[in-house]
Amino acid sequence: MISRLVLLPDDFVRIDELLRICETADTVDLDLHRHALQKNQATERFQVWLDDAGNMQGFARLHFNETESLTEGRYWYYLRPTAMGQGIEASALQWAEQETLQQRTDRACRLFTASRADHPARFQFLEANNFTRERYFFTMKRALHEIPPDPEVPSGYTIRTATLADIEDFTDLHNVAFREHWNSLPITSEELHAEKLDPNYRPEIDLLAVAPDGTLASFCTASIEPMKREGNDEVVGFIDGLGTHPLHRGLGLGRALLLQNLRTLRALGMIKAYISVDAANPTGAVRLYESVGFQTFETWLSYFKSL
Repeated sequence: MISRLVLLPDDFVRIDELLRICETADTVDLDLHRHALQKNQATERFQVWLDDAGNMQGFARLHFNETESLTEGRYWYYLRPTAMGQGIEASALQWAEQETLQQRTDRACRLFTASRADHPARFQFLEANNFTRERYFFTMKRALHEIPPDPEVPSGYTIRTATLADIEDFTDLHNVAFREHWNSLPITSEELHAEKLDPNYRPEIDLLAVAPDGTLASFCTASIEPMKREGNDEVVGFIDGLGTHPLHRGLGLGRALLLQNLRTLRALGMIKAYISVDAANPTGAVRLYESVGFQTFETWLSYFKSL
């Protein structure tokens, strides 16, 4: 078995073929990796495994999150079903560990990975290699065949779309809204600016709630993405982020923004919307999503390993 770095764009077609085989076998959603291969080549690491005939047998992706005290390598790996048990799992893990440790200066290092709850063989491998399960996440969906209810905006507050002029204040709002969330890392204004310049950015589903004093109180961002869910290729709406400043919680701002974005997604032709949420979200997000019609259909398990 040969292991090497991905050569782009030459390897893209073969990787795409491998991911489609993996999807056929277990319907795991792999579109985020295709997006990373096309968009994030400068900030991601990719590795492939090939047999002696040059056929791609495995694929791994590694992305780094860093703070002043921690380097976290977020890694994923996928194998052709016929390549199971040939040592690629161990090779992918060794590669991810070595690459993450090479990032280290005076910071602690760890690996993160996650998978759907119906993959016991993967969890057995992770636990046998000193990973610890720490969290559950739900993927929730809502049909948009019927028009969602009108949002009820609290008195004195207004809803509008975000602009480039909001970036600094939006960054502060995002970081304050998520600072108590598990494993949440602050975003920078540069990252937010790059997102809003992406060709696929849709300003009409990037919403802000403005307080009576003119400050930003809440936000809800969404996107329209091709996805493979439940074995089907489709284009869906995805709620990427929803957060409210602690001083403005309990007023219904998050619900109002969410309903407005669902209505806009439906007007744009989407027939369903998805959202991912921490099962133990400290602000009661699961209850909010259920109250507007979202239902859980996937559970994902998060694992960590200290290096």
